[in-house]
Amino acid sequence: MFLILICCLQPIMRTWQLLRVTLADLIHSTVAIALCKPIIFGLIFFLACIHTTLLAQTYEVAGSIHSKSYFGHFIDETWQFKVSINKCEWFLHEVPQEVKFGGVLQTNNFDYVEASFDGIQYYVVYSMGTITKRFIASLPKQDQGTQQTATAIVGMGIIPEDAGSHVRDLWLGFASHCYLGSQTNDWLYPLFMSRVDALSFSGPFKVKCFLDFQNGGKYLPSKLIYTYQFAAKTTEKIKTSDLSGTNAIFEDYTHTNLGGAIIPTHYTIKRYSMSGQLTSESDIHAEICNDSTSFTNFIPSLPGNTYVSDLRFSPIGQYQDAHYYATNWPASVKVEKIYKTEVKQNAEQLEYKKFMSDDRKKWNHNVRIAVVSIMFISSFVPLFIYHFSKRKQ
Repeated sequence: MFLILICCLQPIMRTWQLLRVTLADLIHSTVAIALCKPIIFGLIFFLACIHTTLLAQTYEVAGSIHSKSYFGHFIDETWQFKVSINKCEWFLHEVPQEVKFGGVLQTNNFDYVEASFDGIQYYVVYSMGTITKRFIASLPKQDQGTQQTATAIVGMGIIPEDAGSHVRDLWLGFASHCYLGSQTNDWLYPLFMSRVDALSFSGPFKVKCFLDFQNGGKYLPSKLIYTYQFAAKTTEKIKTSDLSGTNAIFEDYTHTNLGGAIIPTHYTIKRYSMSGQLTSESDIHAEICNDSTSFTNFIPSLPGNTYVSDLRFSPIGQYQDAHYYATNWPASVKVEKIYKTEVKQNAEQLEYKKFMSDDRKKWNHNVRIAVVSIMFISSFVPLFIYHFSKRKQ
């Protein structure tokens, strides 16, 4: 492998030597310098690409994630996980070890969670707990197939933007290199906000971030801070004084070098509300368990009748998904028909609600006019009675 790499690099090095001599002859000419700038920058970019491809791009990590939330159910949970990476593709398998709600140990948890990115789409599958599956197994065979055994999400893009926090936590630490490496500025997708939040903004759904890499490289982050400073203006009633706060902080404590790529082995993620309150935190420990992966199909299978939320046809900045039950991932053409049908139905429902709302407003307006008129006329009744009583006298 090393000899092959040397053979591939020799023509590049000879080309670089030739360019260096040529540029040295032309360096005294300001016109030549101006003409050579694109060539120099192009060459630097090309060499940077070669360096990136030489980094370790196929490996597997395994470990545990301990997560706590400080609101709602006050969840305290520990999961075991394994992440397989192949260039930009990745596959995550996660199994619960202990889950507590408000200090109470839960017995009917998810059997497992699987998430992946196949180079085009991301997938997340939540397999139902063992108690649910035992209940389904106790039913007559003709009824077992109709029972829901899992929920799933599928969408376009490299970021698991609508998945649970564990998936996002692990993606950021082990599989975000292709996304972060392609960014040209400090405005990133707000990973720890929901896609539905994008409806509150009139432009790109991005926030100001502060990103650092280990040793000046550009692979996985060593520290990443998400803020509430949005690139677009909000269309909703959000307190602008809160938009300068911190949304989440990723921090790498220990890491290892794998073929030039820095892989974290211990990191934390802390999430905050707009008011600055710590809402949840995750502590991740991992180790590289394989410097290659046997995965060839980065798409999780559906473990039976699954309720799917399909976001592949939802326009950016909107939250319109198709819903269906499936035992296998259906063809895109079929999903697109479901999506268009649901969009049409939703539009009709919105139009009907608007019509009813407008009609209700008109009716309320007419009622108010009638009530005011009756009250106005009623105010003259005593005068009429007094006038007629005087005439009778």
